[in-house]
Amino acid sequence: MGDAYGSYPAASIIGEPRLDGLPLSYSMYLGASVIALVLAAFGRGRRVALGARRSSELRASAGTRQVHARACVFRRIVFPLAYMRYPEKYTVLLVTMVSLLASLGAKRILSDEAQPWRRTSVLLALIVALGIIATFVLPPAWMLFALHGALLGSLACLGMLAVHFLAARASPLAPLLLVAIVAFDLAAAAWPLQGFGPRRIASELPLAARLALDRRSDPQAPPRLYRSNQTDQAVNKWVPANSNAEGEFRLVSTLVTNTANAWGIATLPGYDAAIPALVDSVWDAGLAEGQNALRLLGADYAVLPVADPAAAKNDRPRLEPLLDPLPGARLYRVPLALPRVFLARHAEVLPDDQALRRIYEPEIVAGESIWLAPDSATTVTTTAPPGRAGTCALESYSNNRVVAVCTAEESGFAIFVEQYDRGWHATVDNQPAHILRANLIMRALPPHGGHPQDCSRIPYARGSALV
Repeated sequence: MGDAYGSYPAASIIGEPRLDGLPLSYSMYLGASVIALVLAAFGRGRRVALGARRSSELRASAGTRQVHARACVFRRIVFPLAYMRYPEKYTVLLVTMVSLLASLGAKRILSDEAQPWRRTSVLLALIVALGIIATFVLPPAWMLFALHGALLGSLACLGMLAVHFLAARASPLAPLLLVAIVAFDLAAAAWPLQGFGPRRIASELPLAARLALDRRSDPQAPPRLYRSNQTDQAVNKWVPANSNAEGEFRLVSTLVTNTANAWGIATLPGYDAAIPALVDSVWDAGLAEGQNALRLLGADYAVLPVADPAAAKNDRPRLEPLLDPLPGARLYRVPLALPRVFLARHAEVLPDDQALRRIYEPEIVAGESIWLAPDSATTVTTTAPPGRAGTCALESYSNNRVVAVCTAEESGFAIFVEQYDRGWHATVDNQPAHILRANLIMRALPPHGGHPQDCSRIPYARGSALV
């Protein structure tokens, strides 16, 4: 499909447009030699057919709720899976099944049974045919990668035929050649991905990250940042990278989305599979609004491309330029972004489709009014005009608990600019409070008169006690 670090013709089909246009997982090469071993595992009357059938069932149902639920239990045991993306994490189970079948195929080849060389020959013929067809059917950009894959696969199959020949003669070289072919087959695909660079790429805090952390609006919460997908193109125009290591260093310096989190910086619209679909909808609706989308979602900073680094830095009105980490990229502060928690005086219940159309009205972006989801009882709406009902400040912030103290001058809603989920519980003045869904994706607590509010939330799903 291409090289995700270079030419990637398939990016427009399987890429992630909200990141850099490239796919989240771009290499899933099992190897022609491994496929040949899997084919060798099957046979008439062989017991492995039952295991193979179950493996096929797993592949066929990999997107179902049942498999997802089982995988959720599995990732509790194999905890690194919790840090992998959906659905890529399920390929771990698929690779495990394929590996088991391949080992059975290797056992059959190295045993006294008849050699299944015809299957390997058919696989070789199919790979060669695909390579020939690619030269006539695929565009040039795709054809080069297809021919490269066909060449590697053909060589692997030829090597496997040599293994069949040696194994049929009980040669002690057969198992050594088998291991060598599989190792080199997989290494040929994996080696281009092993780009090593200086340690400072991952160990040194980038200047832009240090500035964002030092000047964040709320010291209790990680700053939020949006990085334009066009930043890399603008930087490469002025200072092209001469090596992969230099390219990685420049990505980190400009706070590329999948590394900024390591420095304690949150990113928008997000880089995790657990983000609700409504977040994408709100973000898409905000593309035409520009800076208002950043303000509504509480983004403190933005890294944007710069056409001319030598020109005046007031190129974007209403954004405060802070730093050029590299020529072609600029870090801006976003004034008037919504704080992580605030008190809104006005609220109105709207269906989601209407709320999405009106989500960027000035009163909503300013935090003076909110739209409540229809499942929020209409008794909690207010007739007060838009405005702020008081002040709020975060006392603590973590992944499973947020505590804020709000001083209400009049009746209002405490809004947390955080993702809504039904698994959260809240208390106000040590009393349980019902969390409402506000502005499609945020969390709100109903008004409690003019008394000071101690608003905290703890995920019920984790079994924490309410405080």
